[in-house]
Amino acid sequence: MTVRLEIKPEIEASLNAQAAAKGASLDAYLQDAIESLARAQAAPAANLEELRATLDTLACFQPSAMLTGRSNL
Repeated sequence: MTVRLEIKPEIEASLNAQAAAKGASLDAYLQDAIESLARAQAAPAANLEELRATLDTLACFQPSAMLTGRSNL
């Protein structure tokens, strides 16, 4: 798909600088940014219960166990 965008000159300059900093052309940089945004929007967000379960699991680890490889599980 081809898209044409009208972008303010200062925004274009900023995008060109960001692309150059990554060693990419502006076209490649924008394509990557748009694809990343689309993937992020398509990925399901973790729900609160999944987050709570993960935090509960992490809370079971004692700081000293992180160094020795032991946990109180």
